[in-house]
Order: sequence, then structure tokens, then C-alpha cells
Amino acid sequence: MYISLTLLILSIIGSGLTYYFTGLYEKLIYIVWFPLLLVVAYYIILLALWLIGLIIISRFYSKKAPQKKIRGAVLWPIKEAAWIIKTFFLVRVKVSNKKEINKLRNKNCFIVCNHTSNFDQIIVWSTFKHFKMTTLSKPELENMPVIGRFMHRSGIVTIDRDSPMKAIRAISTSISLLKKDKHACMCVYPEGTRHKDGIPQEFHSTPFLIPSKLECPLVIISMQNANKIKERRFKKITRVYLDVIKIYTSEEVKKMTPEDMANISFKLINDNLNAHKDRNY
Repeated sequence: MYISLTLLILSIIGSGLTYYFTGLYEKLIYIVWFPLLLVVAYYIILLALWLIGLIIISRFYSKKAPQKKIRGAVLWPIKEAAWIIKTFFLVRVKVSNKKEINKLRNKNCFIVCNHTSNFDQIIVWSTFKHFKMTTLSKPELENMPVIGRFMHRSGIVTIDRDSPMKAIRAISTSISLLKKDKHACMCVYPEGTRHKDGIPQEFHSTPFLIPSKLECPLVIISMQNANKIKERRFKKITRVYLDVIKIYTSEEVKKMTPEDMANISFKLINDNLNAHKDRNY
């Protein structure tokens, strides 16, 4: 958001200066449409330069380097890019109980959400951009050009679902990172894979070892309609609903097993989605 606004302001300034010093303001035909074209042109050029800068910076980030801490500043450009993508694809996000989850900002907490599309993480990053956040993600995401290097450097942990040993190692790494940084939170999608029909499937209990060990608050969120973004892109606005259903305190988490948390999270999310089937998209 901040990058986009900064680029827009610079584009307007550049357009105004170009319009004035070239004398185009003296010609009536250029009064209206030409400044607008200049703003668009400057914005595209500045955005391209920003992306080139990210590409250059990413070359200094090794995906083989051990993850020693969560670096919110490194993930910040990705959050800014997520906001631009969300806006470009005409996505509008409505968050319920946002005040409640904002109380956990700058604190350890464990956020659980259902998984419906490749846009889910983009929506979470752009919506909770002020949270210092890490996540458990698929190993394939680290192989993405530029983004993968930023993700690894920021402290995002990849989990290989096909290897129990690697999965446990990923959980151990996540716990270690969060113990070192009391201001960071983690967001996970316990289904393990996205379900394009929007119907949540059984949650794996393994990720819930993290809040069990940390004894931190458990935040249960449902995401609705993100699976519609791809088919609606560029055509019409897609309204995505993020409902903060329930926040369990640290004391309540202590009394639950990972299996309990997985079952409770699944039931609350599934019930909430069923209760809001008729929402206006």
C-alpha cells in the first residue's frame, strides 16, 4: 500500500513537471487526457524500477542459509506486492472482529485459516500487513523467482508433507523462531493443500504442536470466496470475507491437545462457512 501510494505521488509530480516545463499546458488539446497518460506512464516505469530493485536485492539472499530469526522488514516488500496484486485483481476484503485480532499485534499468536486458492496468502499478507508474520508453506514456493528468496530470508518455514522427519524439523524450526521473537505470529493452513470448491477438509494436527509448545493464543479465521478471484479477475469486484471466529487465550490453549485444536478449528471454520453461504459476492 505504502509503495503504491508513494509511486502514485511521484508519478503525479513527474507528470506535472513534465506537463509544465514542456509547455504542453499551452495547448488546449493536451489539458485533460495527456496528464493522465503521463501519470500512468510514470507509474509503470517507477513500478518496473522498484521490481528491478527487488530482483537485485534478492540475489544477496541465499535459500540455503539457515533461518535464525524472523525478519519482518524482509517480508515487507512482498506484503506491498501482495497489496498491489489484490488491488489489480479487483479484490475487496472484509474483515470481521478486526479489533480483536489487532490486540494480538506484536505478540506471539498462532493463526489458523482454511485454504481455498493461491490467493489466500496474498490476502492474509495484505490484510494483516502490520503483523510481523511468518507461515508454514509448501517447498515449491521457495523455488519461485525472487519471491522465494525473500520468503526464506524473512523466516518463512517450508514443510514437506511427504516426509515425516522433515515435517517435524519444520515444526521445530518454527517453534524456535517464535521463541526468539515474542513480537511475531504464525499463520498456517492445516488442510495441507488448497480446496478450490471452498469446502474445508480435515485439518492435520501436526502444525498445532506449535501453539501447544509455545502456549500462545490460538486465532481461528475462515476465508470465504478467495477461490472465485481467478475466474473474476479484471471483470468484476470479488468480495473476500475474513472472519475472525474465535480467539483462544494462552490459558485455554494449555488445556488442549494438538488434536483438540485441529478438530475445534475445523468445526468452527466449517460451521461459519455453512452459516454464511448466502453472502453477496
